[in-house]
Amino acid sequence: KSIIKVVGKAPIMAEQITGEITLKLDGDYTVYPLTSSGERKAPLAVTKTSGGFKFSVMKDTKAMNFEIVKN
Repeated sequence: KSIIKVVGKAPIMAEQITGEITLKLDGDYTVYPLTSSGERKAPLAVTKTSGGFKFSVMKDTKAMNFEIVKN
């Protein structure tokens, strides 16, 4: 159980993390960055690898959450 001792104030500040993500899953997938209200943005480029697939999150992705959909 956690207790928040100091509550923050608006606006919430966040910084985009960049990098390449590799997931070891079989099948074809589409990765959607999501807006702050959960709406899909344009899908990211996905590259198949020998054990799954990978995609990159760049500074211009501007998303904190992603939806990964099996096609």
